[in-house]
Amino acid sequence: MSGEPTINEADAAVIRDLATVAAGPTGIDAGATYAFTLPPGTTLEVEDFEHLLERPRRKRGLVHVHTYDALVAYVADHIEAPHTALWVDQHGARVLALLNGHSTDQPGWGDHRAELALRATPEWTHWAGLDGKLVMRDHFAEHVEDGLAQIVEPAAATMLEISQSVQATIGAEFRSASRLDSGEVSMVYDETIEAKAGRKGNLKIPSEFVLALAPYYGEQPYRVTARLRYRIKGGDLKIGYRLVDPHKVREDCINGIAERLRENHNVYLGAPDQFQSAR
Repeated sequence: MSGEPTINEADAAVIRDLATVAAGPTGIDAGATYAFTLPPGTTLEVEDFEHLLERPRRKRGLVHVHTYDALVAYVADHIEAPHTALWVDQHGARVLALLNGHSTDQPGWGDHRAELALRATPEWTHWAGLDGKLVMRDHFAEHVEDGLAQIVEPAAATMLEISQSVQATIGAEFRSASRLDSGEVSMVYDETIEAKAGRKGNLKIPSEFVLALAPYYGEQPYRVTARLRYRIKGGDLKIGYRLVDPHKVREDCINGIAERLRENHNVYLGAPDQFQSAR
């Protein structure tokens, strides 16, 4: 039997811990990558020390802009050629700038992005809100008056007079309506005065009118035709309009944005995964 002292596992662990404490802290290069050899059955936990650096290793994040000009300005400040490309989602009315995306010969992280979600103007929202609907006379008249600034044909003053004429028929019973050669719609009504048979009237309004509407903030207005719709039932008149191809106006506006961007950038039509998620 040897006279040398023996150390059990518990004592060895205590000695090892004391030695570790006595050794003091070890400097870490936050910008470096480390590899470790681990014994079987153990797991490796990876810790990113980027937050200890003076600044991030690279740009990342999602910036939301509200106009075409704001998007162009941000891309100009942060472009990473040849890794920057712009995607135009025609159906979602959005433009996504991937500033560090894939180039033709190199992959990119694709996590530094600027997104323009095109927003409808209040004027577009106002007129689109009644598109295809039939409403009571007073509602229609008030709606027209609230949007007079966007009416270009006939003149706004004429449309104001028409809306006031429509309001003046509240309480009258409408009998018939016909389309005239002039393009107007003539509506015949009976007005009752003090519960007695009153006078007959004739209301003439245009069969269509033209609006100047910008579909999205920062974009130029388009000429949009609104065609009159009406229904006479039981002496009651409901009136409204239908916009002619408003979806084509929006599509043309978005395609115009794509063409302007294509003058200085790689532009693709579609919606990459980065529209939905970030890395």
